Amino acid sequence: MSRLIAGARGLFRRHPFVTNSAIYGSLYVGAEFTQQYVSKRWLARPEEREDIDYATVGRYAVMGTAIYAPSLYACTGKSAKLLCIKLQQSTLRTVE
Repeated sequence: MSRLIAGARGLFRRHPFVTNSAIYGSLYVGAEFTQQYVSKRWLARPEEREDIDYATVGRYAVMGTAIYAPSLYACTGKSAKLLCIKLQQSTLRTVE
């Protein structure tokens, strides 16, 4: 078991972009699937129950892994710090 964990840890360190995309995409898809399941099957009355819209879940998978995860990965470190500084400066100018 420890070899498996060590291997996964090494993979995550060697390929942080792929790891970030996979993790963020799975969280994004999991959230959409859970939202649909709860609203369409769990909380709906038996006569109003609908099927899960897998086409929408698929679109969320594409957006979560191919669009949002890379943009969040690229917007870390110096660029995120710069963005926070710029937002803080513009907010202070607005308040004054």
